[in-house]
Amino acid sequence: MTKIAYITRVTIPNKVAQAEQITSMCKAFDDYFGIDFLLVSTSKESDYLDDLPFNRKIIKIKTKNVILKNIFFAVKIFFFLRKSDIEHIYTRDVLISLLSTVFFKIPTCYEAHQPMRSFLSRVLQSIVAKNKFYNLVTITRSLKDYYEKKFSYKNEITVIPNGAYLDDYKTTKTKNDLRKELGFRIDDFVIVHTGSLFENRGFEKFKVILKNFPKIKLIQLGGNLQDIDKLKTKLHSFKNIQFIDYQPKNIVVKYQLAADLLLYLTSKKSPIYWCTSPNKIFEYMATNNPILAPNIGSIPEILNKSNSFIFNIDDDTDLINRITTIINKNNKVITDKAYNEVISNYNMTERVNKIKNLLLISENSSKN
Repeated sequence: MTKIAYITRVTIPNKVAQAEQITSMCKAFDDYFGIDFLLVSTSKESDYLDDLPFNRKIIKIKTKNVILKNIFFAVKIFFFLRKSDIEHIYTRDVLISLLSTVFFKIPTCYEAHQPMRSFLSRVLQSIVAKNKFYNLVTITRSLKDYYEKKFSYKNEITVIPNGAYLDDYKTTKTKNDLRKELGFRIDDFVIVHTGSLFENRGFEKFKVILKNFPKIKLIQLGGNLQDIDKLKTKLHSFKNIQFIDYQPKNIVVKYQLAADLLLYLTSKKSPIYWCTSPNKIFEYMATNNPILAPNIGSIPEILNKSNSFIFNIDDDTDLINRITTIINKNNKVITDKAYNEVISNYNMTERVNKIKNLLLISENSSKN
């Protein structure tokens, strides 16, 4: 019997952030439940025989049309659930939540990373919200407040922040070993930003950094080639920045561990700056390296002056001063604080424990 299944339309494996977050969650589910855990997802043709270490059910969808893909996936999941013995479901797909709770009465957790943006998703959310088998998990308190105001829920909303899968950050190599492997010079001060290059995410700060710190090396790791070329054009006059497109998780980890400073950026122009809590914040914390982030939105729910370096997003002088401080200061007290917090509170194992307890409570209350 499958005690819990993670069901997602997202292609797994994949190098984008959502897929990496789901994969990290699945590793932690597998650590806890072993053979009683199952990932149900789509996959690229070339990845059917990938080396992911947990039980999987591949849903093959041949069309590339997004709308048709979603419909076909939902239909196949419906018939899959009719024949399955799954006890609990975890998902980031509200349509899957409707199928599992309304038609099959399976206790289900839906994990929200942002507001319901489409009319259809809001309708689906309003339906499942009243179902006793449905539990909503948000990754920030800001998102919990949003959902409480927009919808009426049968069960209480639970806030479970994102986290890092700590085994990914275990290595026998020293920081210097990794820096040599990645081609860093001994005297380089290396700032690393990992993640996609979506618009309105604060990347204009790259220019501020490059202009004021010509001797540092800034590495942007992630983003598709089109987005990289666009930003490259804007920063063509600077020679101390390196762009690297999407890489496998193990490569991303090496750069994060080898960095002198890890940069997190967003801006008030981003539609989700107020509620987001991306996995890379927690991954940064797991490296024991200094973190630099702006003081806006939901970031202060996790990062603050005791565990990172916070700058005023509207004041470039403050950004410059923070980097200068990091370069010239022993940052061990602050980095140790961040590291200890991710070990204690923000790791994927801890997330799974909280989710397991939530599902057990849901199962017991749904019997009443």
